[in-house]
Amino acid sequence: MIDGSLGGWKIAWGLVLAMACGRVDYDSTDLVLWYPMDADPALSLADASGQHHDGVCLPGACPALVDGRIGGAWSFDGSQGIVTRSTPGLEASGGFTVAAWLRIEAAPLTRTCPGNKAWKARAETDSWGLYVEPNLALTFFSSSELLFLDFLTTAPGVVPLSTFTHVALTWDGDVKTIWQDGQRVTSSSRSRIDFDTSDLMIGFDIDFDLPVGFFAGELDDLRIYGRALSSEEIGVLAEGR
Repeated sequence: MIDGSLGGWKIAWGLVLAMACGRVDYDSTDLVLWYPMDADPALSLADASGQHHDGVCLPGACPALVDGRIGGAWSFDGSQGIVTRSTPGLEASGGFTVAAWLRIEAAPLTRTCPGNKAWKARAETDSWGLYVEPNLALTFFSSSELLFLDFLTTAPGVVPLSTFTHVALTWDGDVKTIWQDGQRVTSSSRSRIDFDTSDLMIGFDIDFDLPVGFFAGELDDLRIYGRALSSEEIGVLAEGR
């Protein structure tokens, strides 16, 4: 259970850290989750958006705080993860944006998952999922009753090694898009993505109640918006602001 009695000061502290590091929080009414990743996750997993989506580490498996692209970052060793309980704000059936900086040092041996919003009680389905493939491609996975498993994947080799790259997923209710460093990489038409109250997971996935796809690398400035951001807004995030 997450202790809500500390929520106020943790959110305020997160916002102070974010401002000190020069981050810009625009369109805050559409920002439904924001982990600046500037605080030690073993001490605080507060949601700086003010929407109370505080996280909790898997037992004994918090990522480490390291230097990031903007301020700090959370470093995952391939066995760690964070769970955030769902709310209606994370169940954006009309559109959403997921954005973060990521860095890996080597290509994964199998598909790994920096983050996903599960669907259908932790089956192999996700409302959305961001995956890094062994060939260093990025995949935007989604599910619905109309099209159970839908994969949008970039060309191989787009994920650089040993340097941060900014990745964003958007869905506007009609089109899924993968963005990298502020540029549109690939898109596909997808008129429906379904949501339920299943958890949001960072650093891993769950298939049939088993943790899989553990991410090894660093994540920074994870944001989720309740709408598809414009290309200009994605560009601002990719500039590190």
